[in-house]
Amino acid sequence: MFDPWRQRCTKIKDYILPLVFAKRLCDVFDDEIDRIAVELGSRKKALALPRQDEQQKIVNALDSIEDKTQVALRKQAVLQDLFRTLLHQLMTVKTRVHDLELPIQ
Repeated sequence: MFDPWRQRCTKIKDYILPLVFAKRLCDVFDDEIDRIAVELGSRKKALALPRQDEQQKIVNALDSIEDKTQVALRKQAVLQDLFRTLLHQLMTVKTRVHDLELPIQ
């Protein structure tokens, strides 16, 4: 059965809901900028980007963190492989626990 009212409501819904969503995003953004502006003293400061040298410092810090993360992940992989190998040797009696020299800390 053809229902023209339902068809019109669907078209209106498909048009209105994205607009309402976009409006909500704008409102939340404005509220957040206003909150930051109160902390910094002005809306202009809240919207300002850091100077070029500050941006470069941020990039360098993030690059350093990324490098350290990659090193830590590689160390973790090596230690996991070492653990698996040692566990396999212990389980297959290729190595005995009393033969291991482990420093006590």
